[in-house]
Amino acid sequence: MAATSINCLAVALKELGWSYTRLIAELRHEAAIDGIVLPKTESLIPLISRWVNNHQQPDDFYRELLSRATGRHRFELFSDEAAVALLAARTNSGIAPIVAVGSDEDMNRRQLLARAAALAAALAADPLVSISGTATRTADALLEPEAATVGEAEREIVAAIRRVLLGVGSPPTDILLSRDPDVTVLDRRVNEAWKLRQGSHYIELGQLLPGLLVDAQIVSHEITGDQQALAFGLLAHSYNTASSVLRKLGDNGLAVIAADRAVQAARTVDEPLLVAASAYRLANAFLPAGRIVEAKEVALAAASGLESRLDASTAHLATWGGLLVTAAVAAARQGDGGEAWELVGEAKVAARRLRTDHADLHTIFGPTSLAIQGVQVAAELGDGREVLRRAKSVEPTRLPSHLVERRSHYLIDVARGHSQRADDPAALATLLEAERLAPQEVRYNPIASELVMVMLKRERRAATPGLRDLSARIGMVA
Repeated sequence: MAATSINCLAVALKELGWSYTRLIAELRHEAAIDGIVLPKTESLIPLISRWVNNHQQPDDFYRELLSRATGRHRFELFSDEAAVALLAARTNSGIAPIVAVGSDEDMNRRQLLARAAALAAALAADPLVSISGTATRTADALLEPEAATVGEAEREIVAAIRRVLLGVGSPPTDILLSRDPDVTVLDRRVNEAWKLRQGSHYIELGQLLPGLLVDAQIVSHEITGDQQALAFGLLAHSYNTASSVLRKLGDNGLAVIAADRAVQAARTVDEPLLVAASAYRLANAFLPAGRIVEAKEVALAAASGLESRLDASTAHLATWGGLLVTAAVAAARQGDGGEAWELVGEAKVAARRLRTDHADLHTIFGPTSLAIQGVQVAAELGDGREVLRRAKSVEPTRLPSHLVERRSHYLIDVARGHSQRADDPAALATLLEAERLAPQEVRYNPIASELVMVMLKRERRAATPGLRDLSARIGMVA
């Protein structure tokens, strides 16, 4: 058990007995030491709410402030491993509590992981665990997120996927565990799930995923002979799809677990393309979890592993290009524009050789996708002028019509460019265009939510009519 959806920041606030207002006061104190004035309280409260509810990760600036304000090391507050160990430290299994260390020291990762292993043993031995200050709960309940996702339907989807992935509790009642293993049927269902994801139909897909995951697990373990490799490949693709949906619904920790399961399934059959495609999904799960260095390292290592096989198929070439662009996005989030654009330049080699956009279960990449992702890199770097310049040469209609997710991502990044130029009317109009194309994408995309929040902070109602209605539709309080 390497990660959990438990929010360490939420636990820290509960232990300190701090309200959001108290936290903001402490953050202001720490920022003032550096001569920095934070935004107004009414702007910070919804931002903190999104951190605590796993809907958004703090950036490096706020991570440092939160660490100093709470007296907790950044690794303890924002690491998936720390989340597990933090839970373990509060059980009655005799595990020593985590001790906060100074910001100039490294948290002992091995010690934290050892505590996580001890927690797994404790839960296996005794399903009832007592947490200080709370009522006794079952092991299944301990793995439920402490903060809700957007709504009841989303909570149920995440909880059902969690039970399947972690093997706790009972599987959903509509899953028939006695189905005869059938690779052909599973292949059709996995492809149908992929199409739902590309269409940004996340709720419908999420409701299908628990059953698909269980059946994929059963088929991959019961099928033997020549079809076993295909079955494990379909299992890996099922985990990859689950990782994508979990990211959309705000559980980044569980998304990382699902992506890691895909990598392990791919390694079972020793298929380099499948391993690389699963690494691509893992890197993209690391990005919203704030694990930028790991995202870049995973993407570059997987790309390197494919370099000797680029002529094997268009899927190999496309996956290599997609991995390079993922690394470019990670570099941009680190503020390294030079490395980001160098990686985009390397990816152009694959785009030119492909000539048209490739789209299958492994990845989506090609000339139009690269142009769209160039817009994304510029947006990550905060260069609104470059975003809009690059957007002029993008023709998203060249993508296959079913790739709604990719086209809506492009529109959200163009909206970011307008926002970075302080052109809120244009940003709102572009977001509304994205919403018409893919309502669920805008509702669950944290970048879209962040854009709406920024526009609300500087709102001029006459200039941005419809902003508050959009805010309500995506579940934000205006």
